[in-house]
Amino acid sequence: MLRRVLMSAALLASLCLVTPLVAQETTAKKAGDAGKSATKAVTKGAKKTGEVTKDAAKTTGDATKDAAKATGDATKDAAKATGDATKDAAKATGKGAKEAGKATESGAKKVGDTVTGTTYKATCNDGTTYTGKTKEGACEKNGGVKSWDK
Repeated sequence: MLRRVLMSAALLASLCLVTPLVAQETTAKKAGDAGKSATKAVTKGAKKTGEVTKDAAKTTGDATKDAAKATGDATKDAAKATGDATKDAAKATGKGAKEAGKATESGAKKVGDTVTGTTYKATCNDGTTYTGKTKEGACEKNGGVKSWDK
């Protein structure tokens, strides 16, 4: 009887030891499978993140390229407009200077005529020329005045 009790106790003890081992193996296997699944999910997520990042970088690069081209075109147009405006201003300045020069020349001639008096020039009938402050007596000794010159 004692032998039966001991055998029963041994059997119970072995069952108690085997059941947790089996449960541990099953739990470890499930944990390993879960780890593999998690690794696959993380790898898949990382790959997707990499693709999204790559696409975003390409889009950013394209946008930067387009913006740089637009900036270059705008700068080129602004430079052309500035050049055209400078050219127009130079023409206007030149025209104004030319007109001012003519006015100065005309004014100087008037002042000179006022200061020195008018000088008359004539071509005489015999071909000689007369220059003087008055018309009186012009070409008197040369056959008279053929024409008055300016």
